[in-house]
Amino acid sequence: MAASHDTLLCVNDVNQCKANLKEAIKDLKQHDRADLVASAFDEIRRAPIIREALRAAGLSQLHIKQSTRKIITLPEMPLKVGFTISKGSHMVYRYSREKAISYANKRNNEEAIDKLMQLPEGSFVAHYRQRASHVRANIIYADRAKQHDRPDQVSAYMPLLYPYDAQRVLTSGQVIHNGEQALMKLTQEDIGRLPRDGKIDKTQPISESLKLYNYLR
Repeated sequence: MAASHDTLLCVNDVNQCKANLKEAIKDLKQHDRADLVASAFDEIRRAPIIREALRAAGLSQLHIKQSTRKIITLPEMPLKVGFTISKGSHMVYRYSREKAISYANKRNNEEAIDKLMQLPEGSFVAHYRQRASHVRANIIYADRAKQHDRPDQVSAYMPLLYPYDAQRVLTSGQVIHNGEQALMKLTQEDIGRLPRDGKIDKTQPISESLKLYNYLR
C-alpha cells in the first residue's frame, strides 16, 4: 500500500507506542506480574469497540502479539511483491485440571468450568491450539540488489506500507503483486481441523470453543 510522508510519520509514532507497550509488558513479567498483564488484556477484549473490531477482522480474541507487532514500512517502493502462504500447524498443551479451570474461568465459560469440576483431582486436560496459516511477502526492488537495511522478505500480517513515488509510478507502473490470489487461497483453507493426536478424545470435547479435550484412557 502506497503511503504519503505524513502517513508514514504517523505509522512511526504508532510503532513507537507498540514498542513501549512491549517493553512495559516485558517489565511487568520480569517482576512476576504476568497476572496483571492477563487481567488488563481480558478487560480490553471485553470492550465493545475492540469486540466489534475483532469481529470485523474475523478474529476470535485479542492477543498480546497482535498489539505489539509493528506495522511494516519499506524504505522505498518495490517493483514486485510475491505473497506465499505458510500453512498452519497445531500445538497440544497438557493442562492440569486446576489450570484448565483457571483458563476457563478467565474466559467466563461456565459450561466448561462445570465439566472440568466433575473430573477427578489429579486428572489432565488437553488444550489444542491451532496455529493459523500466515502470509509471507517476498520483495523485489527495481535494482534487484540485496541491501542489509532493505528487507527482501517479511511476515505480512498487516498491509505493507511503502513511500509513494509518483515518478516511479509514471515510469514503471504500479507494484506487481499476487495479493488477491494469496488472500483467496488463505480464506479457502480449512483451519478448523480437530486434533490428530490419537490420545485425545475428539468425540466429546469439554469445550469446543476453548479447544479443551479429555485424554483417552
